[in-house]
Amino acid sequence: MENTSYITIGKIISYWGTKGFLKVYALTFIPDRFYKLCRVFVSNGRDRKFFEVQKVKPYKGNVWLFKLKDVDTIQDAERLRGWYIEIPEEEKISLPKDTYFIDDLIGLKIYSQEGEYIGTLKNIIEGLASDLYIIEKIDGEALIPAVKEFIKEVNLKEKKIIVKLIEGLL
Repeated sequence: MENTSYITIGKIISYWGTKGFLKVYALTFIPDRFYKLCRVFVSNGRDRKFFEVQKVKPYKGNVWLFKLKDVDTIQDAERLRGWYIEIPEEEKISLPKDTYFIDDLIGLKIYSQEGEYIGTLKNIIEGLASDLYIIEKIDGEALIPAVKEFIKEVNLKEKKIIVKLIEGLL
């Protein structure tokens, strides 16, 4: 599995109870995927460990409880505080049409419909009505609403996004 890419779906923030349950903050917009997990990898950026998932249940808000095999005490759980829950990239869920993983969009080049280079997608602010793309330009940053009116094409293969510009947008 050394050549496998992983995606992060949660962060271990604490333990719960005395039996080794982990409090995991969901880093996915579809946390219901946790119910289907049979195995996960836990990583701290240097080391990655494999665990079988014994139980998963919602806790409060965006926090879930995970019980991993061989994590049976407070001490076992505490050692994993700050580590990340990961899955192999090939196990990521399929998304509906015109929906993308944030990690797949960050770093894409932004062009106008006329082919003019605008900048690079630096980050995404998730909003209730729509997301905002933070574009890093040569002369600063710009915000573009992530709605069909402005985002005309997302091409992951060519690593670019085509946007419709209107006066005052940039």
